[in-house]
Amino acid sequence: MRSSLTNQAEHPVFIALAHTVRQFDLPPALFEDLLSAFSQDITLRRYETFSELMDYCRRSANPIGRLILLLFGYRDEQLHRWSDCICTGLQLANHWQDVAVDLSKDRIYLPQEDLTAFGVTVADLDARVATADFRRLMKFQVTRAGQLMTAGKPLCGAVGGRLGLELRAVWLGGTKILERIEENEYDVFLRRPTIGSADKLAILFRALAGKL
Repeated sequence: MRSSLTNQAEHPVFIALAHTVRQFDLPPALFEDLLSAFSQDITLRRYETFSELMDYCRRSANPIGRLILLLFGYRDEQLHRWSDCICTGLQLANHWQDVAVDLSKDRIYLPQEDLTAFGVTVADLDARVATADFRRLMKFQVTRAGQLMTAGKPLCGAVGGRLGLELRAVWLGGTKILERIEENEYDVFLRRPTIGSADKLAILFRALAGKL
């Protein structure tokens, strides 16, 4: 990757990447953030604080949104900040959707400080039972993710064309996952919160109509 950013690439894929970086004046730091997050995901399986998790999201999710905006010519920093909110909110929604899936891979994205605050232990998670304390913990996490999605919502109306449509669909999909977790009374062990075919159709119609 670094060779692509310094015009020393030899593989065709990285040569093409280097050309794209130059053509669209893409900040190398965004790619470096992604690489650091990918490397971290291999070695780090627990997070002590929510701040640590947010830093991971900043490097693993936020660069994607910023790169897409840059590729479409959007360079206003306010748009990028809204994008950061949505991308982090989506990343968190995915983590809370996949608590059980991640446990099977020996990964826990729920911060230890929050587990402690709500009286939930790693043994409780391994038991895969949605206790009252666990449900309170998940409600807290879903609320935080929802607040980020709401903070980034203005981006969906500030960007036009096909990208605006896709952003609205992505935003609606992310919030629907959070709603589904709530509808399931925060029990992500009994069933994985998902978006069905009817949900996808409703999201498409709402996105086309610009209704969020």
